[in-house]
Amino acid sequence: MNKVWVFSKKYLKSCSKMRSVDILNYLEDFKKTVHFKYENLDFIETRAKQKSILISVKVQEVLLEDFKRECAALGLKYQTQLKVLMREWLQKK
Repeated sequence: MNKVWVFSKKYLKSCSKMRSVDILNYLEDFKKTVHFKYENLDFIETRAKQKSILISVKVQEVLLEDFKRECAALGLKYQTQLKVLMREWLQKK
């Protein structure tokens, strides 16, 4: 079954302000994420149902602000995106 991607008006508006290089970077990242999700769907679904725990991580303030801003511009929740990046990193090992 094919997935349907639904984008909010806010997200689409933010996309209209993106530079060409930003769009290309986004598409490359998106391809990697979708490829990862489809290849490892069982792994993700099983892991996603597990209980989350609260953690505390020290990061540079500017790094977190930049990450949150980029996620917001793409209509992504930054904590969810952190989890996606963690899963991708684990899959590459």
